[in-house]
Amino acid sequence: DEVIDACRDSLWLALTHLNEATMSADASELQCLRRSEQGWFAWAIAYTALAVTIILLLNMLLALMQKRFDLVYEGRSQYFLWARAQIIHRARNSAPVPPPLNLVGIPSTLVVMAVRW
Repeated sequence: DEVIDACRDSLWLALTHLNEATMSADASELQCLRRSEQGWFAWAIAYTALAVTIILLLNMLLALMQKRFDLVYEGRSQYFLWARAQIIHRARNSAPVPPPLNLVGIPSTLVVMAVRW
């Protein structure tokens, strides 16, 4: 039991010093809290507020990520159609084969145009 009490006291002391260091560079403002017999209650309230704040911020982050996913998921078919239209547009405006071989396609194009005419 003495070892557990010593560990608990050292952990509490470490957390207290860490919290005091983050709250103020000048520790003289916290003397009242240190001398008080109920100072642990103030720390408990501060740590509870910190835990609630962390939980709420994580919840907000998850909600933002979910909203972004919903927007992307709803627009997936439109994006697919847009990307497909871009590919088709690029394919129509580009040469079907590399430049030396495109001369082979010219006679076939002329034959097709003559048949349609």
